[in-house]
Amino acid sequence: QRSLQEKSAALLENEELQKLLDLLEDNLSPPVEDRMINFEDYLKVKDQVSPKCKDYFSAITFSKLYKKDPHGRIAIVEFFHYVMRKVWLQQSRIGLSLYDISGLGYLREADLENYILEMIPTLPQLDGLEKSFYSFYVCTAVRKFFFFLDPLRTGKN
Repeated sequence: QRSLQEKSAALLENEELQKLLDLLEDNLSPPVEDRMINFEDYLKVKDQVSPKCKDYFSAITFSKLYKKDPHGRIAIVEFFHYVMRKVWLQQSRIGLSLYDISGLGYLREADLENYILEMIPTLPQLDGLEKSFYSFYVCTAVRKFFFFLDPLRTGKN
């Protein structure tokens, strides 16, 4: 549990994400109408962001997002979306870890059933699903997850 708390504390807050976007927009590289940033300005922004945010600023990340811009820039929107996806992935992993009742680092079938059952109300695609069908949906979804993610039938996911 302590590790999950530490990981949760390391996640970027909404205010930090907004500050990141503001800093990116304040440090656009010319021509600014393209809303892009070169590596030199990218490093300037890195120096101004919170310590938790610095990990997202790497040369590898910049090169992955680089799309042959003649001025050597990346789109700030793409970089911001990259950061947002990473934060969402970390949040999802932490959320899934909370269902690891045994604490062994993987989800058993019952753990995954609990997770999916609690997720149903948050999924707009399942708004019309009657409560009487929840157990059938959970069973089907868990079986599919285990079929694709546990081909050796170890009971771990």
